[in-house]
Amino acid sequence: MEKYASRKFILAVLSAIGGAAISLSQLEGKVGIIAAIISAIVPAVTYIITEGVIDAKAVGLLCNAVEDVAEVIEGDDGETEDAKG
Repeated sequence: MEKYASRKFILAVLSAIGGAAISLSQLEGKVGIIAAIISAIVPAVTYIITEGVIDAKAVGLLCNAVEDVAEVIEGDDGETEDAKG
């Protein structure tokens, strides 16, 4: 149930509904088909890419924080605090 409440899923559903609405509108022929495809796919793909970039930056920040903590634990000479006694 949690997957159905996610922003990505909701955006995908809304994009599909928007594409279907455009395809049923007065636009006919190739123009209508192209408009429906664009309105259904572009928002969802843009959102997914944006979320991926945000997640990648968050992981990068977490890795930097872990490296900083490891440096503090090891100390300046590379020994752990336990090894120093």
